[in-house]
This record gives sequence, C-alpha cells and structure tokens, in this order.
Amino acid sequence: MAQSKAPTKKAQTKKKVQKQTVSTKPVEAPGGADVALEEGVPDAPVAQLVAHAKALANDVRALAEPLAKAKVTLADAARLDTLAESLEGTESAWQIAWAKGAPGTVAAARKVLLRGRSDLFEALRVFALNDGATQLALDRIAGVEGDDDLAADAARLVPLARQHAADLDGTEITPAVVDGVEAALKSFGAARAGARGGPDEPTTEQALTESARKARAGRNRAFWTLAGLTRQVCLRGRFAFRHDPSRASKFTGYVRAGRAAKPAEPGPVDPTPPKPQG
Repeated sequence: MAQSKAPTKKAQTKKKVQKQTVSTKPVEAPGGADVALEEGVPDAPVAQLVAHAKALANDVRALAEPLAKAKVTLADAARLDTLAESLEGTESAWQIAWAKGAPGTVAAARKVLLRGRSDLFEALRVFALNDGATQLALDRIAGVEGDDDLAADAARLVPLARQHAADLDGTEITPAVVDGVEAALKSFGAARAGARGGPDEPTTEQALTESARKARAGRNRAFWTLAGLTRQVCLRGRFAFRHDPSRASKFTGYVRAGRAAKPAEPGPVDPTPPKPQG
C-alpha cells in the first residue's frame, strides 16, 4: 500500500497564506460598502449622524444584557464609535479637498456664502421654532454637498429669513445681513460663471479634482456604512423593547433630510416577526 506523501513546503506556505487572507478580511456593515455607497449623497448632515451613532453606542452599552437576545452586542457599540470617528475624519478630508479644488475667486466667494448660509439656517432653527412649515423646509436641507447645493440652500434661506423678519428682529440677523447673503449668492454665481470655459460647461461634479472626488467618495462610503449599522441596531433594539415603549424610543433612527437619496442597495432585514394575517 502506497504511503501518502507529506505536503511540500510550497503547498504548506500556500495553504497558510490562504488561511490568513480569509481571517483578515474586513467585516462590512449592513448593505456592504461598494461603488453605490460612494455615489450616494448623504441624507443627513454628517455631524447629526455622528452624534446619533455615539448616543446609540452608549445606549447599547447601558442595555447590553436585554439587547443580547436581539443580537446586539458590545462589539456593535464599539463599531459604532469607530465608524463615527472614521466618518468625522473623511468628512474633514472631503471639505479640505473641496475647498482646495476651486479657482481662487470661486473659493473666496464660496467661503462668504457658506458663512451666510450657516447664519440664516441656525437663526431660523432657533427663532422660527414654532413655525412647522419653516422647520420642515429646514429639515429638507442636508449638509452642503457641492456648489449647486450651496447656491440652492442660500436661495431658499433668504426668502425664509425675510418671511421671519419679525422673529429675527433684535438678533444679529438683521435685514442688512439677509441682503448681504443675497449679494453673496449673486457674487458666488458670477464667480462660478467666470470659472467656466463656456456657458454650457458644468461647474460642480465635473469641476472637482480627482483628489476631491476620491475624498467625497470616501466620505460617502463612511456615511452609508455607519448609517447601515445604526439602522440595524435601531431595528433590533426596537424589537428587543417592543413591549417597553420608553426603552424602545432610544432606538429611533436619525432624521433624514428630504433632498438626498440613499443609494439603491438592499438594507438589513427587519428582525421584527411579521404579524399573522387574518
């Protein structure tokens, strides 16, 4: 009877390499991180999702024992924190790359308009708090994703600020400030037009440098990876506390803005058992 040969050193090395490749493969968040995630515009301000994820991580740690039966663990809390920090870093990288990629006149005009947009937005959030329609309009304004978004936001905020002149009376947001934001919007439009090679050439997506496009893709990937994990944890948390409304309320999702759309890819399955029909 022929004896079986021991594996050669080369074969052993190959097997060892294969095992290491499998064991070190990163685990993806629900939905995966692929090209679709890189192209999907965030549906909420980055700071909002980061704050939501960090608060969710703390709730998972505080309620770890009952959540374990819904397949939510302390490892999920740690990953929420890690992904939130990653998102903060990629958002910063994208903002820096975006600012560096524009011609000098566009960058200078953008800086002025960004501040004006922020001033009007924050003032309306505070001093028009009791106007549901205005707050809904603000909810639909997500973070600034490019020059088109910035211009569109400012164009919507200026008339809203004038509509709430009485509410803003006595604050730093005077009618002159609102007029200044409108003037900054016009200057920004003129700067962008001057930066184009022709009237039909784009001024946003295609005008980004390669490094800026990569930075934005990385930020988008980080956003949707974290968003997918928070959604799964919230779904399972609500299932775990389906008979405890107080605790279940800790697992509501982040508030989405109406402008952006999530990339088309399947999300995690809702762990809540379906109700019997009939």
